[in-house]
This record gives sequence, structure tokens and C-alpha cells, in this order.
Amino acid sequence: MSEVLNDGRPILIESERDRIGAGPWARLFASAVEPHEGSSAAERGRRLARAGAVHTVTVAEGELGGDVEEHTATIAAEPVPVRIWSAIVRSASRTASLVAGIEGRAQSVQLMHAMTVDWEEPLVPIGRSLSRSCTCGRDACEHVAALAFVIASEIDRDPGLLLRWRGC
Repeated sequence: MSEVLNDGRPILIESERDRIGAGPWARLFASAVEPHEGSSAAERGRRLARAGAVHTVTVAEGELGGDVEEHTATIAAEPVPVRIWSAIVRSASRTASLVAGIEGRAQSVQLMHAMTVDWEEPLVPIGRSLSRSCTCGRDACEHVAALAFVIASEIDRDPGLLLRWRGC
């Protein structure tokens, strides 16, 4: 079942910073989806995101989607395996610095590190393991970038969004 953000209305990004996404999870997510922040697709994506062109944004286990102008963009990744997430939760419950990350209340660098190093399951998938698609016909386009920037901004607001997408 998918969750629709902002009741399907356009999501506005009000950051004055050139880079969108302030926290570590948000920055890593935006960089994984759009690794070339100076590219023309990234520049156009930022403009679209700031203009409120991204709406009907959905979050489901393994898939993010949204309408950008007249196109539909998606970003997909395999969910974190249940056995790995369960083990992480068990081991992290003894470490106060990880609890806020597991509960989706904070963008915990420690949780990112533990998942990547100890469990070989990155919280934010690396770019080549992501599937990007857009109805415009170009998978690495400004519409996918705009969706990524909106999602990064929303992760800053609600870190649990990343966990819900990853199936945690």
C-alpha cells in the first residue's frame, strides 16, 4: 500500500541553499539518485522542485513515485531484507545513539554506518542499485531529479520516510 504525501498537492521546497537536502540521509539519497549535481538534468530538476512542479508523490515499500509536469517519475530499490532489519533493531536497541534512527526520528549517521559496514546493506542504496524511470523516455532526466530533490527535502522533514521506502 502506498502513502500519498501532502494529500497529492504540489510539494514546495523553500530552501535557499543550492543543494537540496540538509541531513545525511537526505544528502546521500539525492546524491545516489542524481550523482552529478552540476548537470543540466540536476539544474532543471532543482528548478522544477522549487517551482512546485512535483505532486502526487507516493511512498511505497521499494518504490517512490511522483508526477512532474506531465510526466510520471519513479525511483525504486530492493527493500532491506526483514531478517537484516530485525537483527539491526535487536542489536541497536542496546545503543541509545541508534534508537532515534531506527524509530525514524533522526537521520542517524551511526545507523547508516552500522547497516553498511556491519550488515552490508546500505540504508541509502548506492546509485547503481537504484532503478529510475520516467514517462518522458529518459531515465536520468530532470523529472527523476526533481522527484529525488523533493524526496530529499521530505526526508529532512520526516526521516521515517526513508525507512518506509526501504521496508524497515
